[in-house]
Amino acid sequence: MTDLHYSGQNILLFGFADNTGTSQTNDALSKGRANAVAQQFGERGVNTAAVVGLGSQLPVASNETAEGREKNRRVEIWLKR
Repeated sequence: MTDLHYSGQNILLFGFADNTGTSQTNDALSKGRANAVAQQFGERGVNTAAVVGLGSQLPVASNETAEGREKNRRVEIWLKR
């Protein structure tokens, strides 16, 4: 990220969870995942414009299988132009 000269205004982190558990739990888990990535970026001198937890919204795989749930537990890094 630093080699590409992205400023903190360009980096957005979106955390996600599977649909196991309550909505509040999933929101907290997803926000925690995004915060963990933001912390790692910060330790390397890279700040972020947004850190958002979206809970179980926008799954990329089925929550009916263990493999699908694992894929839905993620953090997406978006880069704005």
